[in-house]
Amino acid sequence: MLSFREIFKNTGLLGAVQVLNILLSIGRNKIAVLCIGSVGLGLTDLFAKLIEAVGGLTNFGIGLTAVRRISELRERGVSAVRLHRHVRLVRTWTLLLALLGAAVTAMFALPLSWLMTDSPSHALSFACLAPAVAFSTLTFCEIAILRAFRCIGSLTKVGVAVAVSGLLVSVVCYVLLGIPGVLWAALGVTFVSWLLPFHFSRRLVPYRLGSLRLRHLRCGFPMLRLGFGYVVAGIVAGWAELFIRSVLLRSEGGWSMIAFYAAGITLTVSYVRVLFTSLDADFFPRLSAVASSPREANATINRQIVTLVTLTAPFLLVFCACLPWIVPLLYSSEFLLIIPMTLCAAGAMYVKAIYTPVAYLSLARGDAFTYMVMEILYNLVFCAGVSLGYMYHGLLGAGLGLSAAHLFDLCALSLVYRLRYDWRMDRFTFLRCFLPGVCLALGLWCCTWEAWHLRFVGIALCVLLMLPTLLPVWKQIRNNR
Repeated sequence: MLSFREIFKNTGLLGAVQVLNILLSIGRNKIAVLCIGSVGLGLTDLFAKLIEAVGGLTNFGIGLTAVRRISELRERGVSAVRLHRHVRLVRTWTLLLALLGAAVTAMFALPLSWLMTDSPSHALSFACLAPAVAFSTLTFCEIAILRAFRCIGSLTKVGVAVAVSGLLVSVVCYVLLGIPGVLWAALGVTFVSWLLPFHFSRRLVPYRLGSLRLRHLRCGFPMLRLGFGYVVAGIVAGWAELFIRSVLLRSEGGWSMIAFYAAGITLTVSYVRVLFTSLDADFFPRLSAVASSPREANATINRQIVTLVTLTAPFLLVFCACLPWIVPLLYSSEFLLIIPMTLCAAGAMYVKAIYTPVAYLSLARGDAFTYMVMEILYNLVFCAGVSLGYMYHGLLGAGLGLSAAHLFDLCALSLVYRLRYDWRMDRFTFLRCFLPGVCLALGLWCCTWEAWHLRFVGIALCVLLMLPTLLPVWKQIRNNR
């Protein structure tokens, strides 16, 4: 089992890549605001969610099932020949699923345009996203191979290269083409996002496809059956996001409101996700290897929760305190109205730091049905909470709805996984979650004060109150435990 120091090291290495990604996205957002405005940002967000939704419908969770199976084979010490044979099978099915995703996108572009925008005017643009959907599916496969082999160094290089190249592609398209460049940027970024991990994974396992005969393809049926639950969960999650954007598009703000909501979600979810980057690349393969032992699985999950909470609590508080300066820097003064939403949704990210390592347990055990049910429940609550919150209280209500949905997910996962997998949170972990959470809630309340000097005094006191609960963890890190 990894020590706290090793967990922090992996988290920090992969998190540093995301920090670079965030810094580069600052420049990209500023250029995008200047070149395509809030309407263009709304269209960019809609394209991204459409790619994600259709990809989730057609990729059969190939990335997750591949990581789990390859991790198991490596843990059992199977021969390289057998391991490479399974990788060939995964790549063969991934190519077929990528073609399926492209075909579905092209065939249903017109209905999707009517569904999302009440107009056929975007049907051609949606159809042109077919290659982007295919490349996103292929990317999942190559990234899964690197994760299963725990190639942290290669994943770090991929993250840096994708961040830099994605910035260059997007900026060139926005500057030269304006709003029409949004489509070309989506295509270019997804292509680059596939090409770079493919370069590293083929050096690890040479790229070869297996036979397309039914006898060979049948060997992948168990993987697809396992992935069916992930498909349903991906469909629900992707279309839940599209549903929210459809509600926003039909509101008074239209495309601009989608841009404001997307900016708020980016601040509260995407930028804080820097702390969760090690979960897929480092934590999930480790958990998959010990998932059959409740004692070892519980110990692994508890350590990961403490790690995330120790990093998340002070980061969120300082981040929220600086929002009046961060928002104009990343976007423009027009986006200052998203600050109340961001403050309300910040608590959701702290709750997510607690329950996300637990949520991986069903994936690690290959229990796709339980994972599917929990994802469906969460997304139903998410749609109801965010849409109703927005209808009654605007963006502020949307932030409250997001936090309520995450709190529901924490309670539901804790109860169901305790009964199904004998999941237990130990006393040390509970204290390191509860006390910083109280301090964070007080600090977020201080962020609403108008007097800036009182605001920062209150926030500083809350950070100081967190220290007694966080210092024991840092002590264990120093002692390499």
